[in-house]
Formats: sequence, structure tokens, C-alpha cells
Amino acid sequence: MNMNIRGAEVDRLVAGCTGVKRTTGQHPGGIIVIPDYMDVYDFTPVQYPADATDSEWKTTHFDFHSIHDNVLKLDILGHDDPTAIRMLQDLSGIDPKTIPTDDPEVMKLFGSTESLGVTPEDIDSKTGTLGIPEFGTRFVRQMLEQTKPTTFSELVQISGLSHGTDVWLGNAEELIKNKICELPDVIGCRDDIMVFLIYQGLESSLAFRIMESVRKGKGLTEEMEEAMIENNVPSWYIDSCKKIKYMFPKAHAAAYVLMAVRIAYFKVHHPLYFYATYFSVRADDFDLTAMVNGREAVKAVMKEINDKGLEASTKEKKLINGA
Repeated sequence: MNMNIRGAEVDRLVAGCTGVKRTTGQHPGGIIVIPDYMDVYDFTPVQYPADATDSEWKTTHFDFHSIHDNVLKLDILGHDDPTAIRMLQDLSGIDPKTIPTDDPEVMKLFGSTESLGVTPEDIDSKTGTLGIPEFGTRFVRQMLEQTKPTTFSELVQISGLSHGTDVWLGNAEELIKNKICELPDVIGCRDDIMVFLIYQGLESSLAFRIMESVRKGKGLTEEMEEAMIENNVPSWYIDSCKKIKYMFPKAHAAAYVLMAVRIAYFKVHHPLYFYATYFSVRADDFDLTAMVNGREAVKAVMKEINDKGLEASTKEKKLINGA
């Protein structure tokens, strides 16, 4: 067999392999409700999970795109956030529903490290949101640095922007950076579109249709755009609508922020309970040896992993979060 394959031929073969499924790519779909006069086998094959033919369990295998207009899917899944909140309640005796959503020290956490009593250099982060659900990733922390939210509603905007597709990057981010508008003005959640357009004077059913079209990534029809121009909708707003591919519902974003603020309250005011819960519920991996040897040892391990860049293993990346 000739092993001296030219680079161009290697590239051609790679291009042919790109996108080919390597696994069954399964995702837990929650609970699927089947009409009582039908059977699950009318809708889907049943197979072993992830090709494990020796498994005790069998699983259904719905194609995502075939579900949404045909059967009812309820996203009732296991979730770390409620587990963490329950553990914090049990440890502290504090009812999470009584936690204020406007605590000044908690709100500071989303813009600085001040309320933690550390410097940004100490924790390699300009915000104090490491370990806070939905607000601890590098991507969202950078958003917080750029937008500097100070209210609950602005955090809801951040949540909507970070979960949408083509809503922040190349869209709202540019508008804020170029000072065309500020964080409260950009399109963050799908509901914002309908409410804003009705406020501008559009007929409510048309405002709803525009929202649905935009949040599904279908853009605007000529009729929609004309109605928006007639009602003095700014041109930047119309352009922003055209770029969007997917948008988060506001209730979903608000639920995430409520959960985040409650957990952030414990990080600021009851750190021992927060970290006990974090390492019990969330951290998949942590390096006890580095942790007991103090701050410098932890920083050295983090630097070692960060220096590997893309070569770092999945376990090492999880270790960074648990460090």
C-alpha cells in the first residue's frame, strides 16, 4: 500500500469525513407524552443506549426535529441547580424564596470581586461569579465585563443574550461597543421584540408574528419591515432582528437569573455553605493536593493547564472549574 499520500489528498479525505457521526449522539429528552390510543413503538425504534448491547436498559431514540410538531415533550430532567439550592437550604435553614433579589453586595458580584474580599488578580477574574450557574463561564464573564449590569433586569438581558444565537456576537455586542445603544435597549429575549413593537404602535398580532419569525431565525418579510419603518422603529433594531437565529424566552432567562442570584447570595454571605455545596454537587474533579497546599499551589496547577491550551484534556478543563 502506498503511504506517500500528498497533502491535497489528505485534505480531500478529511473534507469527506467532516460531519460524519462518530457516536449515536444521544441526549436525554425528558418525558415524551404519547396519546393513550397509540404506543411508543408507533413513533420510534427502541435500542440499547450508545450502542452498549450488554446494557440492562433500552432507550427510545427520537429525532429532535421530528418531535416538536407531533408529540409532547416535557423537559423534566435532572438538574444541578435545584439540588444545590436544596442543599444550601438544608445547611443554612434559609428558605431560598426569602432571599432578596436586589442585595447590594450580591449585585456587586456581577461587576467586581469587591464583595468577596479578594482582588481580580487573586482569582484571575474581574467578576466574582465563578461557580454561579450560567454566569461563571469565561464567555459570560466577558459579557459582564463589557456591559457592567447593576440590576436584576439587566442580568435577565445578559442571560437572554448569552443563550441566543447571533444575538450577542456580531449583534448586540457591536451595538453596545459602538455606543449606538445601551444594555437595556438591545434585544435580549424574544418577548422584548413583541412588547417593544406594540409600544411603538404596531398592531399586536403583527408584533407577535414578527417576534415568532425573528426568534426562529426566519428574519423579516417585506411587509413586516415596512410596518416597522412606518412606526419609527430604529434602523439598527431592524438590522438586529435580521441577524438573529434563535432567541431565549424571557421567563426562562428570569428563572435562571433568580436561581443564580439565590446561589450568589450564599457565596457572598455564607461562603462555607456555598463551597460545601459546590464541591458536593457541581465539581466533577478537584485536586485536593493542590488545594491543601494553598493559593500558590492552586495557581501553579491552573497555569500548567492553561498553558496547554487546546491540548488540555477534558478532565483538566473540569479541574480548572473545580480548582
